[in-house]
Amino acid sequence: MDALTIVLLVVIGAISVFQTTCLVRLSLEGRRTARGLERLAERLVRDLGPAAREVGRAAANAGQLSETVLAGIQRLDAVAHDAAESWSRTTQRLNEAFVPTVARLALAAAGWRVARRAFAIYRRLRG
Repeated sequence: MDALTIVLLVVIGAISVFQTTCLVRLSLEGRRTARGLERLAERLVRDLGPAAREVGRAAANAGQLSETVLAGIQRLDAVAHDAAESWSRTTQRLNEAFVPTVARLALAAAGWRVARRAFAIYRRLRG
């Protein structure tokens, strides 16, 4: 073996040792980072758990409120519909009751005016 081969083998060995050292450090840092992330996740779960429960309770309350409001609006709509129907029936009955009577009275009044006017014309023509 010549000197260049020995130098290259030593360089390759040194680089392998350096690479192994880097991989071990990377592994240790990765474990430490994973533990830190686990602690962060646990803290987030612990801290956000009550907030999530409160948000869930608020959502349930909002759902109940919307159901209550919907029921109230439906009742109000039913009352308004009944009132409109009642008003329509009352108007129809009043029309059925009064319009024929008023029409007869109007016809009698028109007849009376025609008769008075005819009598006035007759008196004028007669002298």
